Amino acid sequence: MNLGRTRSRGVELDGIVRVNQEIQLSAGYSYTDATVVSYPGNPGGVDLVGLDVAQVPRNVFTWQARYWNPSRLFASVAGRFVGQQFDDDQNQFPLARFYTMDFELGRSITSHLEVFGAFENVLNQRYQVARTPVTNLGPPILFRIGLRLNYPAR
Repeated sequence: MNLGRTRSRGVELDGIVRVNQEIQLSAGYSYTDATVVSYPGNPGGVDLVGLDVAQVPRNVFTWQARYWNPSRLFASVAGRFVGQQFDDDQNQFPLARFYTMDFELGRSITSHLEVFGAFENVLNQRYQVARTPVTNLGPPILFRIGLRLNYPAR
């Protein structure tokens, strides 16, 4: 209702390398150029045409290393880099780029039940998730444990 049209152009690349049956490496990159191309409402004389769409980073890079042996254990470590983006439609409140890492370790108890523990944001990065105008930060390091039930596919 308050925005005419946006245009998002970009590229996404993903790759997986299986080192062997138990070890897998993967990475991905996306570049997104999301801009406002029409803004007929123009309330208060503010023109958004040509500005970046809020909350859309131009660059995102992810990676993961995974070890999987159901009879022993599984482990994974993953990282995510998010480039600069804006929190608002007028591009006045930039959100700083950030990098986080996660780690998960688990073991099969039965053929359908696993126990696991995971750390999210293991580097305890305090990254911005909002700034309009008060700065809000993403969660600190988190830990969780659980059971995972896997049903066989039919």
